[in-house]
Amino acid sequence: MRIFITIPFLFLTLFSFSQTYEDLLSRLDTSDIEYVFDVNGNPGIALSKSEPLPDILCRKKVDGINKTTYFRLHGENDIFFLKAEKDMDSLMYEAALDKYLTLLDSFPNDTYLMTRVGYAHEKQGDLETAKEWYQKSLDGNTIAFDTRKRMARVLVQEKTTRQQALDHIIRASIMNRNDQGIEDVLRQVAKANKSKYTGWEFKPKTFMSINDKGDKVNIDISNELWRSYALSQAAYLFEPGYKEEQMARTEELLTITPYRESLLMLYETIRKKKVKDPMLKALKKTMKLGMLEEFMMYEIFLPMDAYTLFSLDDTQKSNIYRYVKEVKLGLKK
Repeated sequence: MRIFITIPFLFLTLFSFSQTYEDLLSRLDTSDIEYVFDVNGNPGIALSKSEPLPDILCRKKVDGINKTTYFRLHGENDIFFLKAEKDMDSLMYEAALDKYLTLLDSFPNDTYLMTRVGYAHEKQGDLETAKEWYQKSLDGNTIAFDTRKRMARVLVQEKTTRQQALDHIIRASIMNRNDQGIEDVLRQVAKANKSKYTGWEFKPKTFMSINDKGDKVNIDISNELWRSYALSQAAYLFEPGYKEEQMARTEELLTITPYRESLLMLYETIRKKKVKDPMLKALKKTMKLGMLEEFMMYEIFLPMDAYTLFSLDDTQKSNIYRYVKEVKLGLKK
């Protein structure tokens, strides 16, 4: 069941299904483990990230079913392609273009080759032709994130097409969260659309470890605002039986996770405070809009595992798109 409610009652409703910080403190009051805090101003640690999806990935519908394939050439064709890539590296764009087009004669539906043709035209300064080839690639590949990045980079150069550039790069960012090239273009396009986005990432300002005896957990936090979040995370990690208790209590809510509980407790701490951290500002706006699911997916789960993308349906992607535009970038609908 998705937790989504009219905004005036959002906070109350979310917490009626969730553990509050007071509940957590009460639960740990009789714990055999000692939880010790050190407020030391550490800058925070980024969550673990997977490798980005490869550019050569292609996903298209075949007989009504989405199928994923990879760009592959063999034998002489592969050697010919590598020569074209070498020409690109050597700034011999016309020579590379001739090779890509020759390969396309043999593989007319290959969207990766179409993107390379577009890129060769882009490097030659022929942006209109580049856009045409990028669009051909997009028409044949539903997850052509690299192509969307390149299309956005071309479109942002004209004032009249900057909104289109924004659309492409947001979609690319959702498809491949850990691609640094996409993130660089996202910042460029966001700035062109008057966003104040500076490239923040979800970086909990906490660090914790348990001693060898298992009876003491040391928790470092950058400031007091992170105390509730850190203690919630520590309880899930180290407190015997805690995770099982919470999952049993919220069994009917399949989306409840340790991150949800911790973020709700963090929000409980900051909701009436003025905060400067863009990450915390984003969380407050996220809660106001009822978009915690989207925050967690874009900021936590997609970075952790890029292939999570394939578990999302169109509605979820659309909601995440809105989160990125309105919360992450701070732009209007």
